[in-house]
Amino acid sequence: MKICLASLKEQYGSIELYVQNECGLSVDECNKLRQVMVVPIPFEQKQFYRGQVTTSS
Repeated sequence: MKICLASLKEQYGSIELYVQNECGLSVDECNKLRQVMVVPIPFEQKQFYRGQVTTSS
């Protein structure tokens, strides 16, 4: 999954641009999708966040 997301970001610039251009969602639809998909990370759990994903070519 991480490699897939990194590839989409590399090719389209962002996941949002991929969803808009290839899936046909509007900016408003992307915002609504983000609201239900993104889970905030509590401050005390940020130490477990791994950061940026890189792909090897």
